[in-house]
Amino acid sequence: MLVRGGHERGSGSSSSVEVGADGVQQIEVTISDAGCEPQTIVAGEGPACFTVRNDGSSAVTEFEVLDGGRIIGEAENVFPRVEKAFSLNLQPGTFVTYCPNGGIERGTLEVVTGAG
Repeated sequence: MLVRGGHERGSGSSSSVEVGADGVQQIEVTISDAGCEPQTIVAGEGPACFTVRNDGSSAVTEFEVLDGGRIIGEAENVFPRVEKAFSLNLQPGTFVTYCPNGGIERGTLEVVTGAG
């Protein structure tokens, strides 16, 4: 799969990206009844691993990265207190993050050149 991603971590609805020794961006996402956190992810182009954790929601059990209407990456069946991961090779652009059934279902993934 070819995606663009990584993220920025912080308080509130944006997060920060950590880059491992192997050069892979580590992006953590939490899903809950409120939706996806962070709501805004800023990452550099290149390889990224998204780790998705469910913070106790039975209504929200998946996280998707969309390019237009097409799913380019996802974690499904992320049940309460469970964590799943997926990897993407991110390219510059703006993408939608989606947590079906969350209070706020959609967020943004912005992939920029040289930010990882």
